Amino acid sequence: MQRSHAGYGVELDKVAASVNFDWTSRITTMEDVEDLRTRIHAKNALNCVTIAIDTGEVDRVLPSRDGVYIKNRFKMALD
Repeated sequence: MQRSHAGYGVELDKVAASVNFDWTSRITTMEDVEDLRTRIHAKNALNCVTIAIDTGEVDRVLPSRDGVYIKNRFKMALD
């Protein structure tokens, strides 16, 4: 979940268009993916696609770091 250059405003599809890629696009919805699939399977041009994803926070579940708990869980898994 680290911010990249695109997260700071660089529009990669426009950069690709400026250096003469045959086709560029920005995808922001799942409906746009079908057209992308068709273009990728055509394999007839140099393409660049920017796909915007949701950067929402994801709940993370970290495993316990308690050594006794880990030891006992391991022993139970062996049985």
